This record gives sequence, C-alpha cells and structure tokens, in this order.
Amino acid sequence: MASNAKNHILQEYIPAIISAVFLLLGIYLEFISETLDELYLIIVYAIAYLPVGFPVVWRSLKLLTRLDIFNEFFLMSIATIGAISIGETSTGFKLKEIFVLLSCHNCIQS
Repeated sequence: MASNAKNHILQEYIPAIISAVFLLLGIYLEFISETLDELYLIIVYAIAYLPVGFPVVWRSLKLLTRLDIFNEFFLMSIATIGAISIGETSTGFKLKEIFVLLSCHNCIQS
C-alpha cells in the first residue's frame, strides 16, 4: 500500500518537475542572453507550460461548460493567458507552475 501511495505521489509531481526544469531553462536563457531570439524563449516556455498548463486549462473549460466560472482553474488560466498576452511570458508560466505545485502539495496533504 505504501509503495502504491509513493507511485501516486510521484506521478502527481512528474509533470510539475518537467515543467520546472524547462521553466528554469527559459529563465536562465532569458537572463544570460539578451540577443537570443524571442521565438526560442517562447518555445522553451511553451514546453514548460504544456505538462502543467494544459490539464488546468482543459479542466477549466470542462467546468465552464457547466457554467462554473468562479473556480481556481478558470481564474489561473485567465491570469496566465493575460500575463502572456501583455508580454510577461515568464510571469505567466511562473504563476501556473506555482499553482500546480501548490495543488500537488494539497493533494498530498489531504
């Protein structure tokens, strides 16, 4: 039983870890290279976003079909998309990463 619980916890954290690695890579690339093409940063940040961002956006869309607008999934999706749309790409991805890590932590606590 304990082994099964550890596997479940590990599966919860794998997307967040993958995302965190690419997020840190994007932040590092943004910090060290001012001449790096913006397209490369967007690709790295998009790769960071997909493992954690897509499930949250998908869940918010499913809840939206039930007219459940005021939930944390929808609000975090709006915050992330808003940050990206005003040019704060890394901020948007940081928001999503923190949200997912806190969600994983809350799953473990309960």
